[in-house]
Amino acid sequence: MEIILIDKIKSYLSTNRSVEVQFAPFHKGLDINLDKDTFVSDFDFYQEHFGDWYYEELTDFLVSRDAFGGTILVDFILIESSLLAKICLICSDYEYYCDFDRHAKGEIMGPTLVEAIIETRNLTESTFDEDLLDFNLVFDTDLSEFEIYYDDELLLFNSTVTEQIKSEIKQVISMWDGPFFGNGFSDLKTEITIERGSDEFVCTNTAEYEFKIET
Repeated sequence: MEIILIDKIKSYLSTNRSVEVQFAPFHKGLDINLDKDTFVSDFDFYQEHFGDWYYEELTDFLVSRDAFGGTILVDFILIESSLLAKICLICSDYEYYCDFDRHAKGEIMGPTLVEAIIETRNLTESTFDEDLLDFNLVFDTDLSEFEIYYDDELLLFNSTVTEQIKSEIKQVISMWDGPFFGNGFSDLKTEITIERGSDEFVCTNTAEYEFKIET
């Protein structure tokens, strides 16, 4: 990193101002997102020099880890006189750059769920229609959001059935990895979501790295 950029970042951090930047690489170039209210008169300076840093040091670092992020968040921290970059890579199978096969909602239709819907709606196996089933789910380490709809009606089951349905769903989706690849990360998280009206899940990975900035 250029010494002029290092000095500018350190001057911000030493006065308790944060320095965060978001990079969004794409096939024809790079988007650099900065908060104009934070950087004010230094906005153009940071925009120019962060672009140079991305194509040089940051790219080299990611290549050395065989890592990629559709969105790259960088937060700089100052420890004594050393400048560190904390990097968060975000990858989603929903984005254009990902050629992973996405998971369909039918993959989580366990036997308890189907039986409970048939009983609750007074259906038969022949009249049950998978296409009328909708989910609103968020899963990371657990199901933080859990709603199931059939024919636009929110389904409510007793606690025993609900927990069994959740268990069957978690057993399936906890095996999904998401699209991230890379080595040497300090932390990797996966969030799996599906919104009502969607036929497919979105798997999003966040991976964290940290390295010391060198001149």
